[in-house]
Amino acid sequence: MSTPHPWRALRSLAHVRLHWRDDMPPHLRGATDGQRIWMRADLSQVERRCTLAHELEHVRAGHRDCQPEVVERQVRARAARFLLPDVHVVADALAWAHDVEEAADVLWVTPRVLAHRLEALHPAERAIIAARLSQLEEGA
Repeated sequence: MSTPHPWRALRSLAHVRLHWRDDMPPHLRGATDGQRIWMRADLSQVERRCTLAHELEHVRAGHRDCQPEVVERQVRARAARFLLPDVHVVADALAWAHDVEEAADVLWVTPRVLAHRLEALHPAERAIIAARLSQLEEGA
């Protein structure tokens, strides 16, 4: 399976332009009006990848300004699923890593994005992860 690539997704949306900003508020990593995406210039590569995936979900949904928390939660879940589509890969990283930060690093996402993916698991996906982690415990 290939790694999801938000930069390719951005290229496929010819009407959307990316702008790097040095003056965004500290609590804000990115924003969009549906035609433009603004991202903080000081983000790490992983933060840029995750922020771009999040803002692209807003663009795909037709959002043009700030959204209520319930919508933001849905966008975070969709972006996390886009970046981490294979629950088996997530389960393996969680089983292998010493903590969530290390698992996120292995998965090339922020710990926050990994948490959003885990919060939005389908029951069948939750069972896959539980089974993988129980294999680890049985082998210990």
